[in-house]
Amino acid sequence: MDYRGVVLAATGLCAALCLGLLLAPGAFWTLFGRDGGVAGDFAFRRSGGLFFLLTLLLFTLRDLAPGAVRTAVAGAMALGMAAMALLGLVELARGIAGPGIVVAVVAELVFALAFASVWRRERQA
Repeated sequence: MDYRGVVLAATGLCAALCLGLLLAPGAFWTLFGRDGGVAGDFAFRRSGGLFFLLTLLLFTLRDLAPGAVRTAVAGAMALGMAAMALLGLVELARGIAGPGIVVAVVAELVFALAFASVWRRERQA
């Protein structure tokens, strides 16, 4: 997939996570196998705000011309997604997250690999 396609797919994911975290934080408690609470719902809604920021940022950057900024975006997204996947696996191993976290880990790994592929192509161009 090319840069624009990966960025638009990530934009869609971020938009969906934004809405889910803002409107239905309880669904994430269920997915991750944890009991919810007021403090956790607060943190999830705040995370929804961060996903709103990522949605806007990625959508704005979707048509970047090839160059240093586009390469940096692809590299940063690849590393960030890989870090999130690793964190999910660590929390699963520690027993903090339930098996539902694997859904997030798989998505994060797919995006990490897609952005890494774009980053590699951008660096060679």
